[in-house]
This record gives sequence, C-alpha cells and structure tokens, in this order.
Amino acid sequence: MVSAKVLQVLSYKFDRLTLVSDTNKAPSLVLTIALEGDKPSVGVDINEHPTIVTGAATFDVVAKVDARIRLTLTENGKQVWVGHARTVGEAVSGGAAYGVMEGSSQATDITNRVTDELVADLARQMQRSEELRKFFEGKTL
Repeated sequence: MVSAKVLQVLSYKFDRLTLVSDTNKAPSLVLTIALEGDKPSVGVDINEHPTIVTGAATFDVVAKVDARIRLTLTENGKQVWVGHARTVGEAVSGGAAYGVMEGSSQATDITNRVTDELVADLARQMQRSEELRKFFEGKTL
C-alpha cells in the first residue's frame, strides 16, 4: 500500500515512472522503497460495548502500529538521498461497528490513515530537502 501511494505522489512531479523488478536492469536513476528494520508491527483489537437496554453490542476498532519505511534515491548506483518515515501510534475508529463488515471496514480505514501518514512524511522530507532540490536542478529526466 505504501509503495502505491508513494508512486501516486511521485506521479504528480514526474512525467514517467517505471517499476523495475531487477535493479541491475534499471535506469540510472532509481528510487527504492523498503521496510526499515523489522516488518511493521500492526495490531488490531475490537473493543465491545454491550448495551444493557437493547442487549445489542457496539464495537470500536483499535489499531496499534509501528511502521518504518525508507526511500533511497540512487544515480548510477551512488546514493543521492535517503528519507526515513516512521509512524508509531494508536488509532481508534470514529464510529460504532455492529458486525464483522463494519469492523473490517473500519480496520481498513485506519490502515489507510497510517499509510497516508507515512507517505505524507516522506513527501514533506522530499520537498524540504535542499540536497534533493540541488540534485534535480537543471536535470532533464
């Protein structure tokens, strides 16, 4: 998910992006998206809130996440820029879920919010990087 969102953000800046499976056959300028450290730690809990009056229960979806992503820009194998993003936190669904479908939908929404935070952090780093701006100055890509 993070890779797809990073590609979407990059497509606003660049006219052409090419996905490669083998970096040996890649063009001279390569942006690598990788997990940093261990796989992301993601935990999803569902908290039940029984209602005494009706006997029905509502549920909150709680996601706890620790995810780290690293972007590396290389030109001809030489590292040009590195960005690190990390999201650590807990998100609680905004509404009550009454069944599996609602709970699943809320868990998906929370996951999307977390990946959006990671990508937004990386995009900010790229925008603010003086080193990256100087690198692209005068380049035709």
